[in-house]
Amino acid sequence: MELDIRTTRALLGAITTYNVAALIEGVVRGTRLDGIALIGIVLVAASQIALLFVVRALGELWTVKLLLASDHRHVRSTLLDRVRHPNYFLNLVPEWLGLGMAFHAWLVMAVGLPVLLLLLIARIRHEEKALRDRFADYRGLFTRS
Repeated sequence: MELDIRTTRALLGAITTYNVAALIEGVVRGTRLDGIALIGIVLVAASQIALLFVVRALGELWTVKLLLASDHRHVRSTLLDRVRHPNYFLNLVPEWLGLGMAFHAWLVMAVGLPVLLLLLIARIRHEEKALRDRFADYRGLFTRS
């Protein structure tokens, strides 16, 4: 069953708008490949590598939607045990920062990042609640013994 459809749609729309706006701002600015743009490109590349690790760790449970299947289970891996919400913090946030830096899209970053982060916080809250409701031991998943 898909949960929090409104936030998912809003987040996907905001990401698409941010990406297109960053590209447009970069074209309008006549952005050239410099040190800041290179750092941005490295961040985007690193975020994509992180995504590969996240998808590999979650397997068939990975999706852009907030879904809890009837047979949903806890997935344990070194990555998931060490980083809470790695898809968001190792993939999406670095990708957004990197894209903005690569295109020198400072205006887009100033306006878009707060919007994206607010939507991401809402998404994380819904995801946390869904996992706590489904798995009695969820709160203990990230504690170190």
